[in-house]
Amino acid sequence: MRFTLGRRLASRAAAVALAIGAAVFSVQSPSMADDSYFTWCGSSNVSCQTGVQVSGPSGQDTCLTDPNRNTRVCINYAGDIVYVRDGSEDTHSAMALITASAGVADRWCRNPHGVGSWARCNFDWSETANKNVYGGVRINAGDARITYLWSFVNG
Repeated sequence: MRFTLGRRLASRAAAVALAIGAAVFSVQSPSMADDSYFTWCGSSNVSCQTGVQVSGPSGQDTCLTDPNRNTRVCINYAGDIVYVRDGSEDTHSAMALITASAGVADRWCRNPHGVGSWARCNFDWSETANKNVYGGVRINAGDARITYLWSFVNG
């Protein structure tokens, strides 16, 4: 009888451990889910990041606001850092896009933290490449509404 009871407890413990393991692995961590917010994020020529929520930009060189979506984008040139502020209550993530003439062509920084929040993405881009900065919002996995803001080269 002891053997049967011990076996039942062991079976229950295994079932509980399996259920906990399944729950842990079925919930995506932010880094697992955030890399694929656009269908093209899997391309080797595209880098997609979901920004870490911060209180605001630090050490930025230039900031401009997309007048259509009220998304503010700031760049720290020396650190290759992008800041994105969500300025609209539209249920869409605020986005920044940095395109480059060399290296990774498109770098997307997403701010899903809600209206009034700031997000920071840390990229590594070619210092001598021509870069264009855009701001806007993500509509869905295949569409973003973005506006050209400015260009820069640093080196």
